[in-house]
Amino acid sequence: MDELKPAFELIGDVLDTFVTITDELQPVNTKFDDNVVITSSFSSVSHFEHDIKDVLRIYKNITGKDLNLDEDIKESK
Repeated sequence: MDELKPAFELIGDVLDTFVTITDELQPVNTKFDDNVVITSSFSSVSHFEHDIKDVLRIYKNITGKDLNLDEDIKESK
């Protein structure tokens, strides 16, 4: 909370403060040698950038290629 001290001094009197600290867990094995896929903890930020990067990393490790959303999806018949 010390890193926020200058901001609170600038703001002045505050009615209430909500601070939540949550542990973020990371998988130990990211090479998938054992065919087990574990994602990182979802982050609490609103834009999900970290989570999307984690999913893209997992996709590449499973398939061996980057996800290309511009490719046409062909239904198998």
